[in-house]
Amino acid sequence: MKTIIISLCLTCIFFSSNTYAQWPGNFYAFVLKDSLGNIITAKNTDYKLSVINDSVSDIVLGIETCIDSTTWRFYEGGNHYMGSIQKLKIERTINGNITATMIIEFPPSLSGGKEQYYRHLYAGDLKFQNGVYQIKLPKTGKQWDKLNELKPCPGKYNNYDFYDISAYQQ
Repeated sequence: MKTIIISLCLTCIFFSSNTYAQWPGNFYAFVLKDSLGNIITAKNTDYKLSVINDSVSDIVLGIETCIDSTTWRFYEGGNHYMGSIQKLKIERTINGNITATMIIEFPPSLSGGKEQYYRHLYAGDLKFQNGVYQIKLPKTGKQWDKLNELKPCPGKYNNYDFYDISAYQQ
């Protein structure tokens, strides 16, 4: 009986604590700037960010700022379509009217190099521009292997390492 009570107590403690499951997915992090070089945060009402979900599957997409409020985190996850390009739409408005639209295309983050897996990637500073912008990735295995790791986006539940691809966005 004592063993059963101890087992139940341990089970309650385990399930009552914060537990998080691993979900297949990856993040892109970046700092968004306007044409004057000012950082666009979630408090800036002149810009609206939204994901474009044109898949027919159960892909999960999301955009939110990190704790620092200046770095944006684009999430792609689910069990299908992680190998396809995902899109983020950014609309600039003046007095509620859309004046320009930027689409950022995020390619699959499956890396080359010695370790091949979906990586969290940091694209650095992206400047708002009307039109379509494609995130650029390293082309060779050597380039992938030389990427630096950093932590640009601490979260509430995680502190992921991101690989710095900002030099490829120039």
